[in-house]
Formats: sequence, structure tokens, C-alpha cells
Amino acid sequence: MSRWIVLPILALAAIGFYSIGNVSSLVVFLIIGFMFELAFWFKAFPKKRNKP
Repeated sequence: MSRWIVLPILALAAIGFYSIGNVSSLVVFLIIGFMFELAFWFKAFPKKRNKP
């Protein structure tokens, strides 16, 4: 359940930081947006582990 709450928050944070970075031309906000996007994708498709 928490996965479905966290995913939209991560996506909105990434979009927000990307838009702030594009408007103000600050690379720091673009990098933060990229990190939120990476977190989104890693949370959306978690690594499957083989349980013996």
C-alpha cells in the first residue's frame, strides 16, 4: 500500500524540481529532480530477489 502512496509523491517531486530548474536555470534543481526520478523508477520496479 505504501508503494502506491510514495510513487506519486516521487513523481510530483521530480516534475516540480525539473520545472523549477528549467525556469530558473539552476542545475542543482535539475540534479535533485533527476534523483527523485531515479528513486521513482527504482521504487516502481523493485529488484526481484530469489528466496530459497
